[in-house]
This record gives sequence, C-alpha cells and structure tokens, in this order.
Amino acid sequence: MENFDIKLTKNTIRFLTSKLNYLSKMTVENFNEKCFIYIITKKSIFNISISNEITVEVDNNQDRFNSYFYNQTYKYKSVEDFKSLFNKLVVRATNNDKEELNIRYKGKDYPLYIELADIDNNRSMGTEKNYDLHIYDSKGKEHFVAQVSEYPLGVFNLVHIFDGFDITEQKIINYFEDKY
Repeated sequence: MENFDIKLTKNTIRFLTSKLNYLSKMTVENFNEKCFIYIITKKSIFNISISNEITVEVDNNQDRFNSYFYNQTYKYKSVEDFKSLFNKLVVRATNNDKEELNIRYKGKDYPLYIELADIDNNRSMGTEKNYDLHIYDSKGKEHFVAQVSEYPLGVFNLVHIFDGFDITEQKIINYFEDKY
C-alpha cells in the first residue's frame, strides 16, 4: 500500500484554495489513504489524486488551441511542480482571455463553458465538431444551454438552444466565429 503524505495533501489544497477565483467547482474526498480532488475551471477539468505523489489527469478539451488539448496524466512529487502546471493551464489561460461568453440565467450572469462533445470524421464534406455549451449555477448544478456544430471551413450552426437562458443565437455564433 502506498504511503499517504498528509503534508503534500495539505499544501496542495492550500494552494488550490488560494486560487479559488480561477475555479468554478472544487470537491475534495478522502478514501483509502488517498485524497481525491475534482476541479472544474473555465477551460479545464482536473482529477487529482494524492497519496505519496500528486497524480493529475487533465481534460482540457474546452481549449482546442492549447497544447494540452487531449486528456493528459502527470505525476509530481512536489506541490511546486503541480503549481507550475496549474499556473500554465489555468492562470495564464484565464488571464489571456480577453472576452468570455457570459449568459444570464434567473437574473444572474454566469460564464458559459464550451466543451467539445463529439468529432465526426465520417462526413462527406470533412470533419464535423459538436460543442455542448453549459453553465454551473450558484449551487454548482450544471445546466445545458445550447449545442453548436462546426462544419468544415469554420462554418458554425446553432443546433439547439434550451429555454430559460437570456442569450441570442447571433451572440453565440459571433462568439464562435471570433474565437474558433
């Protein structure tokens, strides 16, 4: 059985709580001498497990221009190494974003999360990409807002927009055309 490093766990959690303004959601659980931390940020999802080292699985499919686009797994012996990864993927990416797409839901503004949901390579005209757009409300509950398809040559189509959200089709399409 692996040795549980409580100091490593505490220092990792302390670092993450110092970066709460970059996090949309964070859950911490302990199980069988391991600490599991699940984090959602604007462009990434982190599954972290800590025992005698920090194992980080990064799902960064919300930022297709990032070099860490596909799921990656990293192992670190120190919090300093993890901080470097977190700062590169989250802090720098967040600070570089000049404009994010916000949406009004039940009188409050929420950032819109864009997730690459499907890639269909079997299209006769080329690859089609489908994106799911969702928000997390103040209770952390996920709400799907819309679905967008990207056809070859950068043509976007709003497939479906769910009721209850204050956003126009044109605003979504303009955002995709500008950012993607």
